[in-house]
Amino acid sequence: MQRTSGIVAMLAAAMLSGCVSIDGSDDGVITHTDHTVTTSERAVVMAKLQSALKAPGLRLRGLQASEHLETGTVTICGYVSGISSAGSRSPEAVFGGQIIRSGGEFVLFGGGGQGQDSNRAAQVRAICAAAGIHI
Repeated sequence: MQRTSGIVAMLAAAMLSGCVSIDGSDDGVITHTDHTVTTSERAVVMAKLQSALKAPGLRLRGLQASEHLETGTVTICGYVSGISSAGSRSPEAVFGGQIIRSGGEFVLFGGGGQGQDSNRAAQVRAICAAAGIHI
């Protein structure tokens, strides 16, 4: 019986390892859990990025997601690249946003914009990290 309870405890710890406190503190409050991006969620993200970036040949890489336990809001972060006007693949840019369950729309962190500098990338990474996603 002790062995079974030990295994259950290990499984519970493994399941909770992806959960984080939204403010990054170690106060023990579980706010997020790992989330697997579905095909339909990926399509919503791609549609939003195509609309915002208006670049052909968009490619997503390294998608990671977490789900807020209270609201069901899914945060998705990763990298995107497209085809430049010169016809070559652009450098990858970090992006992040949330799918709000009530409307199903993907809202980009920081909205649209031209290009990506190190400050903008750092801001997106920080918002993603607050949701337990480290890219």
